[in-house]
Amino acid sequence: CGNSSSAQQTVSVIDTVAPVFEDFQALVSVPCGTEDSLMAVANDACGPVIDITWVDAVADTGCVLPIGAWTRTYTATDACGNSASMDQLVVLTDDESPTFSFVPADTTIGCGAALPSDMAAALDMCSDVSMTSAVDSVAGNCDGAWILTRTFTATDACGNSSSAQQTVTVIDQTAPEFSLVPADTTIGCGAALPGDMAE
Repeated sequence: CGNSSSAQQTVSVIDTVAPVFEDFQALVSVPCGTEDSLMAVANDACGPVIDITWVDAVADTGCVLPIGAWTRTYTATDACGNSASMDQLVVLTDDESPTFSFVPADTTIGCGAALPSDMAAALDMCSDVSMTSAVDSVAGNCDGAWILTRTFTATDACGNSSSAQQTVTVIDQTAPEFSLVPADTTIGCGAALPGDMAE
């Protein structure tokens, strides 16, 4: 007789599952200057992860100055607004030695002159630089002559260092000066010549 009736059921599929971070590293080390990059991946059971954001807080560790590490909190959010968060310690590393921006030129000075006191200067990409100097000497070819080597060592906060040198040649350019010369005198013929010496 063709009689029929219908009924409906509505099935709502909802996503209440937060994204899951994949192969998450709780501790990473990266060269200073490269820390502003995403270092986390997340997947979602119901669709794509539409956003991964992070917030950094300074962590009290590491050798890079002024900030050696960050505690980074990642938040992954799916299309339904479900989110998950994970913390990661991002430690900044520095494997590069400081670079000298100035080294005093080699020079020659006279015996008795003051030694040069100007210091070298160096720069580092990741921290401040401390500068030290040491002097080694080798005797020259006459009294009062020396060859001095000033070695400058630049060290950054992570212990990387580099060195540069200045050679200072000390020479004797001053002739001796008499402190005593016998006075002019007159003697008779046949008298002994004066025997006193100059000094």
